[in-house]
Amino acid sequence: PRAAVTIQGHPVTVRKDGTFRLRVALPDGTQTITIDATSPDGRHVRTVTPIVTLAWSGSLTSTAHGSPRATGRRMAPKPESGGAS
Repeated sequence: PRAAVTIQGHPVTVRKDGTFRLRVALPDGTQTITIDATSPDGRHVRTVTPIVTLAWSGSLTSTAHGSPRATGRRMAPKPESGGAS
């Protein structure tokens, strides 16, 4: 059975193998992203809400049967306000 998946309320296409992909531009800082999967009969909903902090420039790929993979380059973190750098 194929679930219906939305990210931040926007529907995404789920492939036959159960994977999906959506490219989004994230502003600097911490972002909360809501991913909902609903069973075809609409009775079961699973919500995943990762909190992402952009600390590099690149792309993040999450796979259904493995660990997230990232490609890109690490950026220097911004100093916290009020603290010494």
